Amino acid sequence: MSEKYDINYWNPGKVLVFADGQFERESKLKYIQSDIGLISRVFGSLNYKIEVFIDLTSDQLRTKILQETREDFTDYSCLVCFFSTHGDLHYINDKNGQNFSILEILLRFLEVESLSDKPKFFFIDAGHASMNMEITSESLFELDSHSKNDILIEYTSTTNYESDSNNEGSLFIQKLCKSIGTNKEGDILEILSTLNSQLMEKNPRQLASFDSSLKKKFFFQNNSNYFFKCAKTISIRIANKDSKDFYNLNEISCLKVIDQNLIAIGSCDRTIKIWDLKNSKWIKSLYNSTKTRIKCIQIIDHRTIASGCFDNTVKIWKNNQCVGILHDHKEWIFCLELIDENLLASGSGDKTIKIWDLKNHKPTQTLNGHGDFVYCLRLISQDVLASGSGDKTVKIWNCINGLCIRTLSEHTGRVLCVEIINQDVLASGSADRTIKIWNWKKSTCLWTLSGHADNIFCLKLIDKETLASGSGDRTIKVWNLKYFKCIQILFGHSEDVLCLDKIDNKTLVSGGKDGEKITFNFFDECLWLINYLKFLIYPKNYTFWTKTNRHRSRKF
Repeated sequence: MSEKYDINYWNPGKVLVFADGQFERESKLKYIQSDIGLISRVFGSLNYKIEVFIDLTSDQLRTKILQETREDFTDYSCLVCFFSTHGDLHYINDKNGQNFSILEILLRFLEVESLSDKPKFFFIDAGHASMNMEITSESLFELDSHSKNDILIEYTSTTNYESDSNNEGSLFIQKLCKSIGTNKEGDILEILSTLNSQLMEKNPRQLASFDSSLKKKFFFQNNSNYFFKCAKTISIRIANKDSKDFYNLNEISCLKVIDQNLIAIGSCDRTIKIWDLKNSKWIKSLYNSTKTRIKCIQIIDHRTIASGCFDNTVKIWKNNQCVGILHDHKEWIFCLELIDENLLASGSGDKTIKIWDLKNHKPTQTLNGHGDFVYCLRLISQDVLASGSGDKTVKIWNCINGLCIRTLSEHTGRVLCVEIINQDVLASGSADRTIKIWNWKKSTCLWTLSGHADNIFCLKLIDKETLASGSGDRTIKVWNLKYFKCIQILFGHSEDVLCLDKIDNKTLVSGGKDGEKITFNFFDECLWLINYLKFLIYPKNYTFWTKTNRHRSRKF
């Protein structure tokens, strides 16, 4: 089986989660919300549309399945169904412990014309299987005789034993989601073969198995032609056994590219580190004498850096020394933006934006108007500045007279980042998990990009038609601004992606809150360099190339 299913990775499919966690005749199925959250996070990051149904009776379950089978799946490439419940032979249990036929579910979806010749996955995770959950040969014959198959059914239980779990939920769900989220090489059959063997090694009584009539290979991620790949990871371990700091001291709060060889990185360990890309080493560290975390940095010139701190000050660093401290804000500094060689803007938790004279280190203007923290700033032109705030708005300011000239207010959550697309258009990322594309001059939202499963912390324009976004869902998404589509998802961070910058036209760098707490309170600090291959998008095919690769084109 060498052929692959044709998958539109911009809009790959639909995931239905049916979870019954409360029963009358059986004990409560624990950790059901953890399973639902993990499925939603992983498949949401892959652009799947997700619907969750919890604690349904047989009648309600039948009604929901009928409703779903009446949907038009033409624009989807596949269907994925999860059933987390208890079960008997050929059946899953509803909320009241009543049997509901697995075969009825399968046949309903096999009758959907718009799913014909498309893969359909059914993952049946029975917390307690009173009997063997396998479908008999007679049942499979009925499915095989059906003209529309292409199905895969995975069972996690064997006779009279529970599907194994831990404090974080079903082991099967955890391993499956991890494999789908990180395995970029194996198709689903390879993933399940490996996963089932791992489960059996851990617990010989959990004999997970699957039946499949898939005709081709299926990959949950677009592996054949990756636009990006992770080229390098920089890690540092710092022992902090006795620290009671609320923050992970190695969290990368901010980063800025100085030139193609140097990156400045601000961290919760209260330092700014300069990384030499060419020689792959740290060349200097700038220490914040007030011992507060570095939240934002701005490159003034090749030898001068400004930093915003949680001591309410902006510090100016030159030749490895702090040469000035800007005092006037009443709360933490969240963002900095250079207006010109003599003027610097800062946004603060005191709801103001201040414009500073870098020669005398004094504020020249204070911009008032936001009703909450000012989280982000971007310069549109020398006279026009954009800001995003916890008051859910983007404001446009005249830097000369200090007046707000536009307010953009369609977000439903805090605006955490803004990026300039061109002189008329900007993008904003929010805690409402969307990116909005605005024509700020007309105060009009042109498009809303949805797909992230958590806060959007950072945006970076790659070229005039391509935008990258980093999120609390641990992914970086790459968006085509001509068709307003997500064209790739980058995995690798294990925590929130907090900052992005571009080294050159081929390379992005990202930093985040990486580092699960491990032995002796060590933390990991991760910096990802991602090779960027330039591409063009056409309505029915895509084309991309690099200087070293031949031109290639492939249709969806």
